[in-house]
Amino acid sequence: MAILAGLLSLLLSLACFWASFYWLRLRKRVLGWPVVRGRITARAAIQPTDRGRTSSPAFRWAPDVRFTYRVDGTDYEGDKTFLPWSWTNSKDKVEQFLATIPDEVDVRYDPAAPKTSCLFPPASSNALVYGLAGVGVLLLSAMWLLPLLMAV
Repeated sequence: MAILAGLLSLLLSLACFWASFYWLRLRKRVLGWPVVRGRITARAAIQPTDRGRTSSPAFRWAPDVRFTYRVDGTDYEGDKTFLPWSWTNSKDKVEQFLATIPDEVDVRYDPAAPKTSCLFPPASSNALVYGLAGVGVLLLSAMWLLPLLMAV
């Protein structure tokens, strides 16, 4: 049983490290995107289920920000505050966050597909959380597997 638990936790730690790497790569890519000035057209605190998402009862609110921007003479409309869209919190915190966004904003857009855009790059703390979780689960895996390997 310890071998199975150790192997499963080892796989989970690898998944955490992959997620950490994914967030770092996404952040680096988005930070490299060009920036244009855009204008906020709508902002509201919504329940994530409004976008087909579900969450625990404590975190049922997310910012919904709509904005327009122009790239090479073509107008676009965006709705991603962060990439990927997944931010949830209490309604009060979301409304406080929305109040910090000015009417004129910098919009980051993918030069290969200008309709893909966001206002803010993914936070580096996302990578840190997954990385720390990976280390914790890896230590747990070692706790189960090392005694078995030493007995062999």
